[in-house]
Amino acid sequence: MALQMLVNHPQVLEDNALAAVVAVQSPIKGTPTAQFLYEKVTATQAGIRAVCRRCSLGILDDLAKGARSMDKKITEKNIEQVGRLSAAQVSLLNQKLFYVASYSSAQYSKLGTYIINGKNDGTVPTDNQYIVGVGRLLAVLPDVGHTDLFFSGLKSGMTSSKRRVFAHTLMDSLIDPRASLEAL
Repeated sequence: MALQMLVNHPQVLEDNALAAVVAVQSPIKGTPTAQFLYEKVTATQAGIRAVCRRCSLGILDDLAKGARSMDKKITEKNIEQVGRLSAAQVSLLNQKLFYVASYSSAQYSKLGTYIINGKNDGTVPTDNQYIVGVGRLLAVLPDVGHTDLFFSGLKSGMTSSKRRVFAHTLMDSLIDPRASLEAL
């Protein structure tokens, strides 16, 4: 979604409206889980609509749109649009777009019981979390699942204090490029 916003609205880069965009574990190049999630959400929506025609499904509608935006066909179009940016816009994009990728040794996703081949965070393949040559990869964090950096409780394998350390270190690395997330 971050890349889609930037390539569709390059004036945001030119107007200095944003100091930085950080894509943390973002499915920049899509994820095989997108179709799975989309199907589950739309089935849930259909079930609710069958019972209650007036019920608001705003959150589910947003979730369905989000899942659809992670589909490989959609993300490939976003990556193609990077090639249409001017050299000056690409230079700005490289200065303002940052990635944090991760992978986990768990062989399952917390969203379901399917397996993604290769290094992944349980939801998004690690190689799909950034684009080489577009923006800057700040770190590839080992043993960090997709929900670990943002959720607490059963959905996370990380403590809240470690998440705070991550957030502070991330901000430090944006201010001082020599700071590293790799030590986390």
